Amino acid sequence: MEYKLLKLNQITRRWINYYGIANARGKIVELDKWIRRRLRACIWKRWKKISTKQRNLVKLEINKYKAWEYANTRKGY
Repeated sequence: MEYKLLKLNQITRRWINYYGIANARGKIVELDKWIRRRLRACIWKRWKKISTKQRNLVKLEINKYKAWEYANTRKGY
């Protein structure tokens, strides 16, 4: 995961430096939202088991009942 973040950071910086002169703020914000959503999906997919999802959500200081609810969702990633 760290390698993915490193490569993504390099590519994003190049893209922003190249298009930074233009008025591309809206596109950069959209790109940031999309990247964050995809990273959350990658992390969620890596936590394959329900118990792992619940345990890791509790580590992130989410209420244990809500963590259990989120871990048991069947809506995918």
